[in-house]
Amino acid sequence: MNSMAAAGYFDNGLPYNRYGHGPRTLVVFQGLVFENKPMPGRLSNLFPRTYGFLEDEYTTWIVLRKPSLPAG
Repeated sequence: MNSMAAAGYFDNGLPYNRYGHGPRTLVVFQGLVFENKPMPGRLSNLFPRTYGFLEDEYTTWIVLRKPSLPAG
């Protein structure tokens, strides 16, 4: 497998992790995390286990909640 992983923030402030290099796009809206920032390297190493079988066909984006949202 030749994964292409990246992490960062979109222009609107949403954090993301990206995995794979396929021509199709898969977006996963991650909701059960306590920190609203891209997953660090050691956690993003779980991507091959979870999404590795998709990497040739899909570019997978894991999108998290925007940090510093107001209550409610």
